Amino acid sequence: VFASCDFLRSFSQRALYKSLPEMFKVFLIKGEYFHEAADFFAKNDVNAVGFFEKMQFFITEAVRIKCGVVTADEFEEGRGGIGRRILNLGHTFAHAIEHCTARYSHGEAVGIGLVEAAKNGHCDDIQQIENALKACGLPYQLPEEISVAEMKSAIFQDKKNTNGLVNLIVLEAVGKIRMQKTTMDEIIF
Repeated sequence: VFASCDFLRSFSQRALYKSLPEMFKVFLIKGEYFHEAADFFAKNDVNAVGFFEKMQFFITEAVRIKCGVVTADEFEEGRGGIGRRILNLGHTFAHAIEHCTARYSHGEAVGIGLVEAAKNGHCDDIQQIENALKACGLPYQLPEEISVAEMKSAIFQDKKNTNGLVNLIVLEAVGKIRMQKTTMDEIIF
């Protein structure tokens, strides 16, 4: 994997950081680099010496990991368990948030979705994920203007649901993901 961050130098830090949850998602799935990336982006800004070189490293690793997941299950057949559906971590909630409000970018919604997926997986690392998002100036809680009923309605419309059950990808621990077939009433908000 080759990644060049030269064009990213024209983005504001805010614009760059809105995409971090997609990177964090891949690192949470693999169980690699999450803490290092979260710590780096929380402590540095785009003006720091070596910022873009380190960002390029993290982007390269995230793409490498994601390519490995997609290559192992190219046609989304669920080989080896949940297969590439694992990449939907946080996205059931993120798409519901995006359906209910235009307040957040996709990446910001994914960040909130990661926290919600961790809650539903009864993950002990929820506080670390929240802290990472907060330290990077990103939202980490469901917005108050969206009711649980609105979230449930939006989640119910998700195309990945089957037979009235939500196919929810949850985070049990950093590096430990599972698919949970659940009813709407069993989802924790």
